[in-house]
Amino acid sequence: MKDSVVTSHDCITKPLKVIKHQLEQSFRADSSLQNEFDIPTYFQTIFSTEESVLEIPSLNDTSVYDIPHHSLVRFRAMIQNTGFGHEMFVSFYETSDHKGNKKWKYNKYSDDMDTDVMFDFDPNIHYNKFDERYLYYCVSVPGETQWAKQISCRSVRRLAKQELTSKFYEKDDSLKVTDVVEFIGVLSHPKELSDDELEQGDEECGFDVAFSIVPCIHAIYYRTLHTSGNPLISPQLTDPYDIQRRASHTRSSLLQYIAAAFKNDYLVAEFVLLQLLSRIYNRRNGLTLGKLVLNISNVPSCPLVKNGRLSSSSNSSLIHSNVFTKRVSTVLSSLLPKYHDLPLTLSTFNEFLFYPRDNDKLDSGILQVSQGTWFLIDETVMEEGKLDDIGVRNLQALNEILDNQQLKYAFPFNDFEFETDIGAIILSNARSFLPCDCIIPLMSNVEETLVFDVQEEILAEFRIYLSTLRYVEYSIPESVSKHIENEFVNQRKNASKTGQPLVTQTDLLLRMTLARLVTLSFGQFELTPELWNYTQNLDEQRKQRIQC
Repeated sequence: MKDSVVTSHDCITKPLKVIKHQLEQSFRADSSLQNEFDIPTYFQTIFSTEESVLEIPSLNDTSVYDIPHHSLVRFRAMIQNTGFGHEMFVSFYETSDHKGNKKWKYNKYSDDMDTDVMFDFDPNIHYNKFDERYLYYCVSVPGETQWAKQISCRSVRRLAKQELTSKFYEKDDSLKVTDVVEFIGVLSHPKELSDDELEQGDEECGFDVAFSIVPCIHAIYYRTLHTSGNPLISPQLTDPYDIQRRASHTRSSLLQYIAAAFKNDYLVAEFVLLQLLSRIYNRRNGLTLGKLVLNISNVPSCPLVKNGRLSSSSNSSLIHSNVFTKRVSTVLSSLLPKYHDLPLTLSTFNEFLFYPRDNDKLDSGILQVSQGTWFLIDETVMEEGKLDDIGVRNLQALNEILDNQQLKYAFPFNDFEFETDIGAIILSNARSFLPCDCIIPLMSNVEETLVFDVQEEILAEFRIYLSTLRYVEYSIPESVSKHIENEFVNQRKNASKTGQPLVTQTDLLLRMTLARLVTLSFGQFELTPELWNYTQNLDEQRKQRIQC
C-alpha cells in the first residue's frame, strides 16, 4: 500500500491496515517513537468534506452485524456514562515468530491481538509502549424523532435503540454525560462468550462480561453536532439573517399549524410557539434564566378507543392515550428533532425509572436525555391511587427538572445533580400539580379542528426557523431597559394607590422571558418598545383567561 493509492474506500473497508501502513512509515523515519504519527488528523484529512463523511457506514442506519468487523463506521450517539475510567494497554509491541524473526505490532483502535504469529512478550524491550484509553458508554440519541433520523441517515428504515461502548485514545475532559456527538472509528463486534464464561461472571473471567457482549467503536475522532440536534442545521450553511427576512411569514404559518392541534386557539398556539423557542441562556444566583415550563390547563380528557375498548397508556407504555394529547404530540414531534411522550399514569410513576441510578451498572432514566429534548407531559390520564417508593422518587426527580433544570444521578452512597435544559409542556384538566413558569387555560368553546397536512418543504422551514432562532444572540438596548424599569415602578405605584395586586418581581421576570421569545419569534435580535408592548398585551390576555 502506497500513499498515492490510499483512498477513502481503503480507510472504510480496512482502516487498521491503513493505520498500520502510516505508522510503519512513521516508525522508519523515527524509530524512537517519540513523535507518533497523528492518525486522527490523517483521517480527518481523508474525510474533509460532508460528502466524504456520508460515505462512512452509519450505525444509526445499519445494524452492527451488517457491517464487517474492523470497518470504519460512524455513530451519532448520546454519552450515557463516562464513569468507567481508563485502562492500560500495549500500544506498540515486538513479536517474534518460531524462527526468531522480530516484528513489531500496533495495537491501537482494536482489542484483537494477532493469532497468526507466535511471540514471546517481554515488557522490558525498548519498543514495547504502554498507553491509556478511556471507556464511554453510548446509546442512540434518546427521543430522536423519525424525521430527524431519516434526514440524518438518508434512510426511511427505523432501527431499534443501539448501545455501544466507545475507547478514546486521548483524554478529553470536554465530553460529559448527555452530550451528543458523532463518533468515527473502528468497529469491533461483540465477543462470543461460552455459557461457562457468562455464568462465571467478571471476576473469574478476568474481563467485564457486560461490556464484552456490547459492540465497541474505537474512536479515531468525533464531530460535534448542532446543539439543537436538528440535522437540517449547519453552522456553515444556515444564515440567521436569511431566516430573519422570512420570519414574520414563517411565524404566521407556524401559528396556524400549531393552533390546529389546540382547537384553533391562537393565544395558546402563540404561547406554545414561544415555549418551543425557549432555552436556558444563563444561570445566575439560583435562577435558570430563559426557562419556560408551560402549563396548558382546561384540556379535555378524551380516551382513545380501540376495538370498542378504552386504550390505556399503562402497562409499561409511554404512549399518549388521550386523543387530544395525541394530536398535540403529532404536531410537536413533526417540529422537534428530540421529543418524548410522558403520560403521567400511576403505572408510569411506579413502573418506570425517571432518573439515572447506579445499580452495579448505571441504569438510565427517562429524564436522562440530551439538552434540547422536549417532553409533552399529560396529567389528564392521572387516576387515583398510591405512589410507591420509586414513584415518589420519580415525582421528586420530575419536580427538580421542571423547577431547577437539574437531574439527580443516584449512587449507592451519594446523589449527584447535573444541569440540563429540557423543554416541557404540561397538559392538565385544572392547574398542574407540577411546578411551571406560565399557565394558560385552553378556550373550551373554540371550534374543534383537525391537524392539517403541510408539505415537507414547509415543515423543513418550520424546523429550521425554530432551531436557528432559538440560539441566536439577543440584546436589550439601555434605553428600552430603562423604559421597562420606569414602567415597572409606576405600575407598582398605581396598583398601591388603587388597591390592586402589586406587580411582582416574578411577574416581571416572566415578561422579560416572554419578551425575549417574542422578539426572536419575529426574527428580531433586539428588544424594542413596540415588541415590549406586544408582550405585555399577550400576557394580559393570558391573565384575563385565568381570572375568568
